This record gives sequence, structure tokens and C-alpha cells, in this order.
Amino acid sequence: MARTFQGWLLAAAALTATSPLAAQGLPTQTWPAGTQLSMWNHGGRITTFHRGYLYLGGTEGQGTWTYDIANAQSPQLVRTVQTGVNGHAWAKVGDVFWRQYWIPEIGDTSPRPFQNLSNMLAPTQQTTNVGAFPSGQPPLGWPGNWLDTYPYHFGDNIVDARVGWWPHAAQVNVRAIAGMTSGPNMWRLGNLLFLTPSDSQNGVAVFDVSNPLQPVLLDRLIGNYRQYTNAWQVWRHYLVLMFGDNTNGPQGNANTLVIDFSDPTDLTLAFTIPYDDLPGRYVHFQDQYAFAGRFGRGTKYNMETRQVSQVFTPTPCCAGDFQWIPLGHIVLASSSETDNSRSYLFSHQPALDTTRPTVGYHLPRPGATHQHVRSTVGLVINETLDGTTVNPQTIQLRPLGGAPLPTTVIHTSYNVVNIVPDAELAADTTYEVRLVQDGVRDVAGNGIAAYSFLFSTGATVGGDLIFAHGFQP
Repeated sequence: MARTFQGWLLAAAALTATSPLAAQGLPTQTWPAGTQLSMWNHGGRITTFHRGYLYLGGTEGQGTWTYDIANAQSPQLVRTVQTGVNGHAWAKVGDVFWRQYWIPEIGDTSPRPFQNLSNMLAPTQQTTNVGAFPSGQPPLGWPGNWLDTYPYHFGDNIVDARVGWWPHAAQVNVRAIAGMTSGPNMWRLGNLLFLTPSDSQNGVAVFDVSNPLQPVLLDRLIGNYRQYTNAWQVWRHYLVLMFGDNTNGPQGNANTLVIDFSDPTDLTLAFTIPYDDLPGRYVHFQDQYAFAGRFGRGTKYNMETRQVSQVFTPTPCCAGDFQWIPLGHIVLASSSETDNSRSYLFSHQPALDTTRPTVGYHLPRPGATHQHVRSTVGLVINETLDGTTVNPQTIQLRPLGGAPLPTTVIHTSYNVVNIVPDAELAADTTYEVRLVQDGVRDVAGNGIAAYSFLFSTGATVGGDLIFAHGFQP
């Protein structure tokens, strides 16, 4: 049965009665905004905070370290692996973790490229599938970057990651169609497939892959649109690209490009940000704020007002630029360079984080019709989430009035969550995407508010809940 307006009023009233759970593994002490809390000589290129521990993946020739940061002024090293690896993104299916390009504990040739982080002090190689997700012995095996576009991999041909390299699902080369054959990054948000810049490829392209076997090029930006190396960032309905100096963009006068993809047939450069306001080459988000930095300067930048909210000065200088990651009321600055490996913790606000995570954007749009039966649902949640709470129980896809469907929920370091049905959807059917009250949580323990929207694989949407609760379509 569709929710009534009165039901939503009751749910909204209940929000005032909830309070955030105690954050697992984060400090409960507060400090003035901008205070440097600690510095130590281990850093990460790929970093995640999981089950209350900080996991720092150092680069080649260094190591991989796990830290307890509950006392932010004296972080405690609890585990060391004497290997490291380059990389810039990660993905999770619950506790199952894939790190670009591979996991140091597992190596770079294993046909099982996933690690189980349910015990952060003793992670294990994942050797069994998670529902329909082939993590035990995936047909495509190493290195696992097919997670960015799961359940299909878009190379010279399109292959189904659940089936294997052969037979091809379709003989289509999206890079050739977009004219981006020099190695663009590829990732998806729901039914949109993005090709974004890398070291060797400028420009942006976006495809409709609602029918993944027949990709449709929607728009292409050609020219000086750059992102340093194999990284990409998403804030609400914007693609955020950073290069590391003020030579980026059509005018060659900015570091950060903010590209609006709300109409994917008309990609638009919405605004740019100069280097001093948002330094570095990678950015992470918490609500409306962006966090980035490099060398002797880091910033907390308000994406709504387009103003710097806080400046951080790493002491002793200097910090690299791989991650400036918000963790509740503190922020981690961590990098692993070839000749340096270092991490800092700062306070970025004077009180604990009590703000709920929110869905900033999603696809399909509320009330969308004629959605393909092979559709994937994509959410943007600009927050450092507790990955254990991002799962098919807290994010449900179901026929309107029916039971939740089996799905694979993929949580990414670039703030996109993709919900992939384990089987094709039914034709001419209305579906509800439902986020359970206080189900998904951020690492500070704040639960998301109940949230729901409808879409249809037919010509009409049934029920009276068409537009998302609490969301401006």
C-alpha cells in the first residue's frame, strides 16, 4: 500500500524523537574548529574508516596500517602489513572491500580480489559470494574495477561481470563512441555511465545504460576538462573535477570544475573554484561541505555559498593531497607519497556531528516512467557512511505494496550507492525505493531519515507517493 500524506507527517514528527547513536571508534571530546589534534608518519592513498578503525593503504614500498583514533590526540597503531599499493578509489558490499587496484594482503594476481573487513584486526580474503554478488570466485576476477560499473564491464566489448569475459553481452565500445580511447575513468550512477578524465584523457562523456547492452551517448564535453589520475568525485547532481593548479577548465583559470549533470543530455559547467579556495587534486564531502588540501593548506569549503568555511594549517608542513576525509566532527588529512607518508587529524567544527546524512540526488528521478527492466538505482549520499549499514535491509527496492527484492548494494568512496537488482525487473510495474528510518548511518552514528520515491517500468506510476519525501524534484 502506498504511504499516505498523514503517514509521512507521523514519520516527520518522529525525527525529533531520535538521537544519534554513539559513534563507533571516533572521539567524543570536542575542540575549537581548526585545531590540529595529531600528526604521525603513516599515511594512505586509499583510506577507509570501517567498524571503528582507520585503514590506511600506503603506496608501493611502504605499508598498510590500521589505527584506533578514538583518542584523536594520540592515535594507536593496532595492525601493520608490510606492503602497499597505489590507487585512488574503493568499493564495498557490506563488509566486503575492494581497493583500487588491489588489496595488499591479497596481492595483485588473486582471482578473488576482495577482503572481508568484519574483523578489522584480522581481515580475511572473501572466498564466498554475497547473495548474487560474485565475490567468492568472480568470473572477471582480478583486479575488480568492474565494481565501478557493476553488473556490466564496459571495455572493447560489454561483458556481464556475473557471467565472465565470454560470451560478450554486446559488441559495443563506449570509449570509441565517445572518442575517448586514451583511458578515461568509467563509473556509473544508476542508469548513467560516466567517462571522466584521467592522466591521459581530457573531457567528459555520459551514456544512458538503462539497457546496458545498447548504450546511448547523451552528451560530451570536449576540451580542457581535467581530473588528476584515476579519481572522480560526485556532490549531489554535480561531477567535481580537480587538477592541482589553476589551469583547469575552458578558460584555464581554475583548479576545480563543478559540472551539473541533472540534465545528462546537456552537461553544464555550473561554476569553478580557484586553487586557494579548494587546494589539491581530490575532494571529500560532508553534507554541503567539501574538504581538500595540499602541502601547507587545507580547506573546508561550503559548496552552497561558495565560500571557505575553515582553513587548516598542517604542522609540521607538509601534508599531501590524497585524502581529506571528514569523520564526524574531525577531518583526516592523509597521504602516502613516494618519499613521504603522513597523516593529520583536525577538528573542523566545535561540537559533535549530529546532522543526519541525506540523499542529495538519485536516479531514477521521482515518478520516472518507462524505466528499463535492467535498470540500476543510484543514490548520492555526501557523507562518510558506516559501510555496515549500507545494505539491502536499510535500502530496499520493491514492487509497490510488495516484498523487498534481492539486490546487491554497492557503496563507493565517491559517495555513490548503486542498488542492483539480482534479477530483471517486471514490465509495467511500479517500484518503490525505500530508505528505512535510521537504517543507513554515518560514521558519527547519525541515522538517515525515512525516505522513499517511486518509478515505473511502464507508462504510469501507481500509488500516491510519486515524489520523494523531503526532496525537491
